Amino acid sequence: MVTAHNNSSQSLLAVRATVDTATRYEWDQQVDFQYDGFFKESGIAPGLDFDVVDEGMNPGEERTYVNGVLVEPPAPNFVGHAKAKVLFVQFADGSIWGDYETKKDVTARRAKNMAIFTHLVEPYDTGGQPAFDAALSEPELKEKAYHMKYEAEYFKTTMIGLAKRRLAAGQKRQASGTF
Repeated sequence: MVTAHNNSSQSLLAVRATVDTATRYEWDQQVDFQYDGFFKESGIAPGLDFDVVDEGMNPGEERTYVNGVLVEPPAPNFVGHAKAKVLFVQFADGSIWGDYETKKDVTARRAKNMAIFTHLVEPYDTGGQPAFDAALSEPELKEKAYHMKYEAEYFKTTMIGLAKRRLAAGQKRQASGTF
């Protein structure tokens, strides 16, 4: 497990980082960490610790052989290592630090998600649940629908409720000049 800490006086609205890590399951793997709270009510609060890498993400079910000999994974008390590089941060006030290309990617993803949430909520407002279901079943929204289903279950809400909350949060940030 690799944990980061927000030592800023502001919430973190977006974070991108890469982590080179060795766990008992995987040697020298690169993990890309992406967090964007633009469509959420709040970001990563000041003083909060947050997980960047979960050691259990690769459960070690696969066996590795070298020259036909099984290579046993290290013991559970194996001391791993991690080296992180923060690429981009956006704070709650909209100020940014980091790589310009990453900023462009974050902004492009936000614009795409704003269009998706609008595309889902507007049909619901005019045609109800059947119109929402039809919009959600469009092939280009298959991946978004999959993620929304699990998020809605996790937050114990409906998919349209989740879409409306995400859109409202994005519109509020956009109206404040943050994008």
